[in-house]
This record gives sequence, C-alpha cells and structure tokens, in this order.
Amino acid sequence: MTGKEWLERVFAPAMRTGSPPTSELRFALRALLECGVLTEEEALQAITQIDGSLEAGRALQARGRELLRQRIGAPTSNAEPARERLEAILTPGRALADVDGVTIVVLAVELWTSKLWLRVAALRCAAECVYR
Repeated sequence: MTGKEWLERVFAPAMRTGSPPTSELRFALRALLECGVLTEEEALQAITQIDGSLEAGRALQARGRELLRQRIGAPTSNAEPARERLEAILTPGRALADVDGVTIVVLAVELWTSKLWLRVAALRCAAECVYR
C-alpha cells in the first residue's frame, strides 16, 4: 500500500468517523513518514487536518457546555470524577522485525494509571528499506 492509498483508505475514513482516534493516527503518520511511505508534505497536510478537526471539536464542546449551563444552571460542585491519567510515554518509532516484506514498527509505549498500551504498526516495505 502506498502512502497515498493509506491516506485515502485509512486516514480519510478515520477523520470522518473518529476511529481510530487522532492520537493513533499521529503515531501512524510519524511511522509512515520515518519509513519513507509518506512524504513530508503529505504528513504535514494530514497533521494540519487533524489539528483543524481537534480545534473545531473543542469549540463545539465549549459551546455545548455553555448551552448546558444556560439550561440547567451552574454546577454545585467543581469536583471532577477520577480519570485515567497518562503517566509516561515512549515513542521510539523503531522497527522490531521485518518478515516477508512486512515491517513491524513500535510506535509508542504508553504507561497509564492502571494499564500499559503498546502501539505497533505493520508496514509493507520495499526490499530496499533499511532500518537502523
């Protein structure tokens, strides 16, 4: 799959549906850029699109909260419910293995309050791809 095909088949639908989340798309974009599947221009355009959608989403959420406050009044407590928190993140973007032209890349290791996420990608790569 070429970078353009990935943008059309994976990235564009994900931007419409929100699945996978933009954080995962950012990791995938970085890996594809480092692997040479995406050009810098393609990656920059995709990141700009993510940033624009996040900004629009924040504005919509803020407007929704304001409308809710107007309808039900100010909250009686400022206490927030306990939430999962990201404690640490490692983003090596390094190849783990190359098997039959498919390269497994470690995108990120995330340590949350009560769980660990290992994010990897399987990328098809031309025979001349070399990883350090």
